[in-house]
Amino acid sequence: MTWDDDEDKELAQKLTDLQQGKIRDEDLYHTIWTLGKAEYWPAKPTIEQYLDYTGDEDVRVAAMMVLTNRFGAKDRKYWEMARDILANPDSYHRSEAITVLTIMKNNTHDLETLQLLAAIVNNPKEASLIRTFAYAAMHQIIRFDPLKSKQITDDPFDIDRDTDWEFVHRYI
Repeated sequence: MTWDDDEDKELAQKLTDLQQGKIRDEDLYHTIWTLGKAEYWPAKPTIEQYLDYTGDEDVRVAAMMVLTNRFGAKDRKYWEMARDILANPDSYHRSEAITVLTIMKNNTHDLETLQLLAAIVNNPKEASLIRTFAYAAMHQIIRFDPLKSKQITDDPFDIDRDTDWEFVHRYI
């Protein structure tokens, strides 16, 4: 991605402020997303430090999303972090973790990820939206097909009625 001089200076200043601890805690999430959305590569090592952030979990999740979605990170540590976030009670965090797993494992047939997602789909106590995201992710891991994913995540898809349970149970 290319930036004009003003945008480059603004991104560089945001990065400098982030590196020097000048960004308020409540602005970290937005700053990380801004640098990531711009695919500002000089920020990648600094953003990586926020994977271990002990404050607001949103900041850690944003760092994970930016690094995998915008910078193409595929290291095992991101997969493990996403897996761990699936136990988080916040459904937004769980949905972002599913997105990370999907990005990392698109078209790979990765058995470990398919098993993890199948357990979510098969869990009737899980929120139906999270189960639906996990089901769509399973299909993306088998074969990347944005149309299939859209069909699954659009209304009126009913996770209990419309799921191909034979497909899901292959991975349980």
